[in-house]
Amino acid sequence: MKEVLDFTTSVVKSFHQQHNYGKSKNQDLMQHCRSSVEKYLFSILHGLLLDIYLSKSTNDDRTLVQKAGQFRKIKGRELMRLLEFKEKYMIVTEEEEEKGRVAYGNSINLVNKVEDTPYPHEKLGFIMQMYAKMKTDVIDFSKGRFELEAMDDQMPVFIYIMIMAKFVNPLTEMNMLLDYLRYEDKDYDTEQLLVTNLQASLMYILKEFNPEQVP
Repeated sequence: MKEVLDFTTSVVKSFHQQHNYGKSKNQDLMQHCRSSVEKYLFSILHGLLLDIYLSKSTNDDRTLVQKAGQFRKIKGRELMRLLEFKEKYMIVTEEEEEKGRVAYGNSINLVNKVEDTPYPHEKLGFIMQMYAKMKTDVIDFSKGRFELEAMDDQMPVFIYIMIMAKFVNPLTEMNMLLDYLRYEDKDYDTEQLLVTNLQASLMYILKEFNPEQVP
């Protein structure tokens, strides 16, 4: 990952030297240069990078997918109780659940899209949208009475969402994104915190949240 981002930086610097210095008319165009170069490189190299990261976490991914499948058989409210949700964040009633409504369904749909694109910026965009949506869903369900702000309250929701999301290689995806954020030269503090929390959620499912806990 580091080599890919270093090469991206090198190419972008070369473009700037050749086409931007002293040419104010190119200023607007050149600000999109890095994202374009990066998108092109990842469209070519994503498969190779995925194979490299899969070699490190295939077994864990397989176990996670199996365990998540088991837990998805539990009714949503019961699963949230097992994850020690506070009642105010269990944003689905028993009646709604019987009709097929899934709590945090929009957030789950957004995080499901992470594997659909090879581009890190788009993956991070879906994760940021997921985070915003899970918070607004709490506000909407409670009619403005509650907000999902404290990290201790957010972590059970992250775990629930990662159980409900239908990833093929969940840990691999988070590991790739964390490396991308580690070597990218932009300020991605919020994104890094979110991906770290999602990775921690996956490790909790893998190592601590055991099928024996299911009634």
